[in-house]
Amino acid sequence: MRLAVGHTLTVTETAVQFLNDARRRQDTCRPLDWIPEVHHFLGGGEALIPDALLYYQRGRKGEDEGVMLRAFVEVDRATMGPERLTA
Repeated sequence: MRLAVGHTLTVTETAVQFLNDARRRQDTCRPLDWIPEVHHFLGGGEALIPDALLYYQRGRKGEDEGVMLRAFVEVDRATMGPERLTA
């Protein structure tokens, strides 16, 4: 259980860094633009579950809005090898 709590804290700290950096750059990234543990079904009973799904938009809302970026975020705490993480 301690490993899960530590990982959740690390993922949350990562979200805070994205939010702070977006504010510094005057980009749009709000707390609800960071969604943890989203299931993406691949078919055949398999799913991809990244630590978080991030939405990030360059520029502020209402101004010359840029492209909305979307990314899977996986926080690696060295609990598996790079081959397994990549797979």
